[in-house]
Amino acid sequence: MKQGEIVHEVLAEWWASPQDIVPLFEGVFARYLQDEHIPPGYHTERLRNSMLDDLTRFVRQDPWPRAAFRSEMEREFTFELAPGVAVRGRIDRIDTAPDGKAYVIDYKYSRADTVKDKLENDNLLQAPLYLMAAEQVYGARAAGVFYVGLRTGMVYAGWSESPLLDSVAMPERWLERTRERALTIVEEIRAGRVSVQPADPAKCRWCDAKDVCRVEQAGAEELVQVEEAE
Repeated sequence: MKQGEIVHEVLAEWWASPQDIVPLFEGVFARYLQDEHIPPGYHTERLRNSMLDDLTRFVRQDPWPRAAFRSEMEREFTFELAPGVAVRGRIDRIDTAPDGKAYVIDYKYSRADTVKDKLENDNLLQAPLYLMAAEQVYGARAAGVFYVGLRTGMVYAGWSESPLLDSVAMPERWLERTRERALTIVEEIRAGRVSVQPADPAKCRWCDAKDVCRVEQAGAEELVQVEEAE
């Protein structure tokens, strides 16, 4: 998580004021080491080198047509999804063209395949919610949203009304269906729904709360039921 925070902070400052990325990164990295009490050593240095390599690659190879847009970085938002339901967050970057079309950019310090997989995951709500925020809070005419994968490579993966950077078309009624799904989730949370039904069980091994939600027990019970049925 801290690696992602460091990379985000460096990119926000660099995009607003292009400069030599190396001293910029070194300053941010050193401050994080001090503020977070991260000890020096081989592992810390290895991660430092990896982050610097990834940032340098982005600066040198970024295919985004920067000159065609006006950029706003780190834009916080709060908007009402429905009466009594507010959504709050922060958009990494909003790029607006002279014709008013705007693109939401979200940096991910993740590998390319992980970022590309987001295009196929209908359970994710971040991208359409960020588009809604750009429209409702900042008055943007949202034309697309892109994830930018930065780790050990660089990739743009996103949705757009035009084939910009090999993006895919935005789903039909995307924002409307996202609002409906999000409100359904809110209703279930408020109703106390605690059933063990992870959207992506493959990620359960990374979850700090997997023992609390009993996902392994639920899987075993499901297997027993299947065997009994056979």
